Amino acid sequence: MFANKARSSLFFNRKSHRNHRRQRSFEELELRQLLTVAPSPDFASTLVNPANPTPLSIDVVSNDVDSSIGPFGVIAGNLAVDHGATTNATSGWTVTETGPAPNNLTTNSANVGDVQLFRDGTPMTYSGGFAFATVRQNIPFGSTLTDFRSAEAYPSGDDFWLSTTQMGAGEGNANVSVAYFPFANGWIGGHLDPAGTLLFGNGVTQGNIAMNGTGDYQVSIPGVSDSTQDGLLFAIGGSNEDNIASTYALGGNSWQVSVRDNGNSAETDDVSFLYLPYTTTNLIAARVDGAT
Repeated sequence: MFANKARSSLFFNRKSHRNHRRQRSFEELELRQLLTVAPSPDFASTLVNPANPTPLSIDVVSNDVDSSIGPFGVIAGNLAVDHGATTNATSGWTVTETGPAPNNLTTNSANVGDVQLFRDGTPMTYSGGFAFATVRQNIPFGSTLTDFRSAEAYPSGDDFWLSTTQMGAGEGNANVSVAYFPFANGWIGGHLDPAGTLLFGNGVTQGNIAMNGTGDYQVSIPGVSDSTQDGLLFAIGGSNEDNIASTYALGGNSWQVSVRDNGNSAETDDVSFLYLPYTTTNLIAARVDGAT
């Protein structure tokens, strides 16, 4: 009987020792869990230790687009319309090329010089991303050398539309290419009103925007060291008009974004912009020296 009691005591002591070690492990784990990760205003990750009030900031902007997103976070395609049509009834827009569903471009518009953008049948939203469009068939066969067209991306409510216009002559149809970059997928950009107020965007704040004169806005991208070397800034007019927008790298982390009335002078008007770092997955891009 004494032997059995001794074995029972030994078993109890071993079990208590294991429980004590397990409890110590839990306590140490709980201490480690006090470390937290939080976003900071400059869009870096911040590691905060309550025992050390100095945060450790990790700059991630230079590779801000998740590599797992790749090109599949972008909805892109080509739109075609009768270039010479002058009525809504004869201006049926069609998608000629796009990606696979659900990241495919669709539309159901029949409108001279205006086309609504859809993602797999769902309207693309102005607040949710940046749309960039380019005319892909200027001066089609049989047209005159003065028949140039341009494109803008503008909101109707929160729905995203493209406007195509003939230089100096109002709305006119034009085949276009368009790509939509959702802010929720990490793309850095924004929409500005004529006063330079940031309406919607991602990766930038109002403090990154300044006006430099009529139609000129300065945009700074946090985390960029040299705007001439780190990436590209794209811009497009944001009104249902015939404006054009261009960008110029100023060095540092800034670009100048300029809005011009097509065929006239500078115009203070809505504009949208998108930043693509050269580290973006599958990006093929370059800056071209117009003089050479």
